[in-house]
Parts: sequence; C-alpha cells; structure tokens
Amino acid sequence: MYIWSNIVKGERKAYQVYLNMLCRAASYIGRQPNIGKNIVVYTARDIYLLLYGGFTIINCYLYVLERMQDFSFVVMKNVFLIVLSLLFPAGVLAEPLQYKFASRDTCDLYLDVYLPDSADNKGVCILYAFGGGFREGSRRDAHTVAFMQRLADAGMVAVAMDYRLGFKGNMEEVKPVEMVRRFSNAVDMAVEDMFSALRFVYDSCGKWGADSSKIVLSGGSAGAITALQCDYALSNGEAVAGIMPEGYRPAGVISCSGAVCVFDGKLKYRRQPAPTMFLHGTKDKLVSYDKFVLFGKGMYGSKRLVKIFEKNSWPYWIMRFENFGHEIAAIPQIENVPDMVRFIDLFVSGKADKQIDETIREAGIDEPLLNMSVMSFKNPDNKFDAEKYIERVSQ
Repeated sequence: MYIWSNIVKGERKAYQVYLNMLCRAASYIGRQPNIGKNIVVYTARDIYLLLYGGFTIINCYLYVLERMQDFSFVVMKNVFLIVLSLLFPAGVLAEPLQYKFASRDTCDLYLDVYLPDSADNKGVCILYAFGGGFREGSRRDAHTVAFMQRLADAGMVAVAMDYRLGFKGNMEEVKPVEMVRRFSNAVDMAVEDMFSALRFVYDSCGKWGADSSKIVLSGGSAGAITALQCDYALSNGEAVAGIMPEGYRPAGVISCSGAVCVFDGKLKYRRQPAPTMFLHGTKDKLVSYDKFVLFGKGMYGSKRLVKIFEKNSWPYWIMRFENFGHEIAAIPQIENVPDMVRFIDLFVSGKADKQIDETIREAGIDEPLLNMSVMSFKNPDNKFDAEKYIERVSQ
C-alpha cells in the first residue's frame, strides 16, 4: 500500500493531469479534418472522451485513498461518477455496430464496429484486442472506445473484439510450472477467439466499406500478444489458423508491447509474416522487450522479433521507447495514432517493402513509469507508485 505524504499535493497533481488533457483535447479538436462539417458532434464527442479520461486519472488518485479505507473518498468517487454519467451520457458518442461473432461453452463473444465518414474511408479495417494480462479488460473500456474513435476519425473501419480471459484467478499460491501452463492456455483461447473474429470480419467488412485484403490485426499488451500470435500461426500453418481461406495473411499487424509466445519448440517463421509495426518500451519486463524463457517456454518481444525480420528482409517499423516500461501498451493508442496511420498508408495501402527503426527519447525519462515484471501476477498487492506516475504523466 502506498501512502501519499501530502493529500493536497496529490489533488493538485491529479488536476494538473486533467488540465493537461484539456489542452490536448483543444489541440486535437482543432486538427480534425471534418470540423467544419460537424462541429457540434465532434466537440461533444471529444469533450465526453476528455472528461471520461480525466475521471480515469483522478480515479487512480482516489483509488489509492480508497485502499487506505477512507470512506469519504469512496463516496466522493462514486458521486463524481454518477454526476459525470448524468451530465455526459454515452449517447453523445455515435453507437458502434454490434455483432455476435462466436459462441463458446461459457459465453457469447461480440465485436463493435466503428465506421469512418464515407468520404474519408481508406478501405482498411483494424481488428483490435484490448489488454489486461488475459485477466481483465473489455472491448468497451474508455481507453479502447477512445482509440476506436480516433481510428475511425482517421478513415479506418475500427473493430474492437471480445475474447475469453483465461488467466483469471489468484496466482499467489500457484507454482511457476502451473502458472506457465495456465498462461499458455489463456493465449491459446485468445488466439482461437481472434481467429473467429477475423473470419467474421473477413466475411463482413465489405458492407462496412473495407477491403478484406486490407485487414490489420492489432492490440495492446495481451491483445498485442494475441495479434502477433495469430500472424505467427498463419505463417506456420497451425491448425487454429485453418478457419481462414487457404494462403490468407493479414495486411499488417500493429503491436503495442506485444510478443510471440512459443510453448513447444523454437521460434521460427516458416512463411513471411505480415508487415508489422512494433511499439515497445526498452525496459518492459512484463511483456519482455527482448525475450523471457522459463522451463523451455519462451516469450519473444519486439527486439528479438525485429532481428528475425531484419535478417530475412521482411518489412517492419519499430518504435523503441527508450527507458519506458509496459506503459507503452497503452500510451501509443493516445499519442501515436498518426504514426499508425502512416504505417497503414506506407505498408498496407502502399505495400512498402522497407524497414524503419526508430528510437524515441524523452527528456527526464530514465526509468519505467510502470515498473512491473512477469512475476507481478504472483502478488495481487503489487501496485505501481501512483504518485510518481501522476507526476511523470503531468509533465
């Protein structure tokens, strides 16, 4: 448990973050290409997302106090959420199209489709899987919804999908061998679900204005592992990929802090993978930037995968965020959408056969904001330093 030495100081920092988001939103709204067409809708939508995002940051602050069992702050948080939902209902946003794409023994799986303006439609469809360690998360969490809206604004058909969370439960008493087995099963379940979603999108995207040959797999953290793993399965002709037409390959992959997991044998691509955009923190220890091997099972991150791509002259774009950790699973969906659009323009629409290697350095960043490792799953009380996080994000 973390106790803040000065609550007033903490409040000020939380609201500094919120004001910083206001400034960014104002800049964002001003850059919208269609602002003249529909200023009321665009402004209402972005203000809603802004306030929701602001609440998320402030909620992080209130959560620490809630852990201190301060009842007054629990009440404050809940009242704030109720007022926010009444003043800015979700109906302000354009409702996505919803489809059921699979039925499993335990649940039905759905996906949401966010459509661009017809005049701006690039004919590209991005299938996105949320992050959360295969333990938590939702296709409708605020972060994912905002990201889908940004992609739709940029001319893409954006699809957020469900997948089964196979790594739930308390891992504190679980032995490492059993933990690896459970993780392997969780990855397999997510990959199976993404292939079901991919087949549905492949068959349906034409009516959304997208080309079935221009589907991009994407995700953050666990979702990025799932996306990379699906492309790996297609490249190696694995049985799970048999749901797709013979010879199918996605037009691209966008991975935010992802990796390929090999639970049997060595890392090897038998066929050329899709052009891939890797975004990864160089000090990520949760989803390894390089590699993590335990009991002969390997997790191979962006650094290791790029070496294989480079050796074989396969197209890729890597953005190495120097000294960042696992926060790159989420930051690019806010800050790097223009880079993702450029990747799509170059590698998906333009079919560029090139390799781009880029290192991003930010002054004052010498250690990760989220300094977590694989073994963080063992301890449910392992929380990152909320005060330091708010300080760094507000700068």
